[in-house]
Amino acid sequence: MLKKSIKIGTAVALLLSSVVTSASAGDGLLPYPTDEWDGFYIGVNGGYGIGVVSDDNTGFSDFDIEGWLLGGQAGYNFVLDGGLVIGLEGSYDWADETGTLGDGTTSIGIFDDATLTNTVNWQGDLVARAGASAGPIMVYGLGGLAVASNTIHIVGTNLGPVESEVTNTHLGWTAGAGISAVMGQISTFVEYRYSDFGTADYTPAVTADPVGLTDQQVRLGFNYHMR
Repeated sequence: MLKKSIKIGTAVALLLSSVVTSASAGDGLLPYPTDEWDGFYIGVNGGYGIGVVSDDNTGFSDFDIEGWLLGGQAGYNFVLDGGLVIGLEGSYDWADETGTLGDGTTSIGIFDDATLTNTVNWQGDLVARAGASAGPIMVYGLGGLAVASNTIHIVGTNLGPVESEVTNTHLGWTAGAGISAVMGQISTFVEYRYSDFGTADYTPAVTADPVGLTDQQVRLGFNYHMR
């Protein structure tokens, strides 16, 4: 999990560094052209996430989840002097990030001979974005609210066979950075996000212990700018 996180962060950092270096070697940050970024846009995105499910108490040890996501986003940009761009964006993504703890012989919380499976079903966010254009390229950062639907399913024994499944909604925050390139009314982007979705109660699947959920993602996407 740690190695994957480092690889994702390093790849995005190198990409950002390359864009900034290229801009510095040329004309620097340019207010080019302002109407390329201004206004409403809508688009699609896809990517891959790796996350961690954790128990705030001692019901079970942390374990990893990973999988694909696919969805869409819409937002509005405001162009300021000097090529600065600020805006708001909302997105919704179907997700299939899964992970399993135990192999049917493990004690998990109050359950023996247990297997616990965690699945992130979908996630959404509302973020503020701020960026600077370098020719047709914009480097930006983002941050805001994030929400996710998550399901825990456990099979085990506790004075007899037990099977329980609980779905809950997590509310937390997300932050990240990305690069976008525009040509006409179409732009493309690649971005990295770290999300902390906070905790939720999964009684009776894992007793009353609050379960935490964090995630790291790389997303690729396209936007259509309506101007």
